Amino acid sequence: TWVVDPIDGTFNFVRGGDQWAISIGLYEAGQPIFGVIFAPLRAQLLVGGIGLPSTLNGQLMAQRSGLDSSRAACGVGFHPVIPVDLRLETLRFVLQDAGMSFRCCGSATLSLIEVALGQVDGYLGIGESSWDLMAALPILDQIGIRSTVDWTTTDLSSKLRFACGTPEFLQAVEPIVAFGAKLGLKV
Repeated sequence: TWVVDPIDGTFNFVRGGDQWAISIGLYEAGQPIFGVIFAPLRAQLLVGGIGLPSTLNGQLMAQRSGLDSSRAACGVGFHPVIPVDLRLETLRFVLQDAGMSFRCCGSATLSLIEVALGQVDGYLGIGESSWDLMAALPILDQIGIRSTVDWTTTDLSSKLRFACGTPEFLQAVEPIVAFGAKLGLKV
C-alpha cells in the first residue's frame, strides 16, 4: 500500500513557513519498507528503504550512532488534542530526567529529517498518525536510527506514542516511551 501525505506540516504550509514536506511511503506485510520525502523549500530529497541505502539529494547518508549527553537534543511533536498535562510531563522528562534540550517544528516528517541529519538526537511523538512515519522510518532504519513502534500491533489508522533515534537515545527516553507504548487516548 502506498501511503501519501501530500503536506506534513499543514499549519506551517498555510502560514508560509518552510517546515513542511511531501511524504510517500510503501507499507507492505504490516510495516513501512520504502520511503521518499521531498522538502521543496529546503531543496531536500531523501530516499531509502529495505535493501536500498538512504540518500539525501542523491548522496549516501552517514550512519548515526551514540548520544553526546553534553549537547543532547530531542525533537518533540504533539497532536493538538493531547492534554496539556501530558505535554508538560513529556517536556519535563526531556529537560529534567533525560537532560536534553528540545525542538518543536510542527511537522513529524521534518523533525525526522532533523534526526537523519544529526540536528537532533531523536524524536518523541505523541498522538502522531502512523502515516506521518511511513516514508521516514525505512529511510532512517538504513542509517542506524530505530523506533519504538511495534508494527505487529499498529495499523494505518493508529495514533502513536513513540520515540525514534539512535539506540542510545531510545535507551535514554525508554522510561517515557517504551517499545510498543500505546497512546491510551482517543485522538
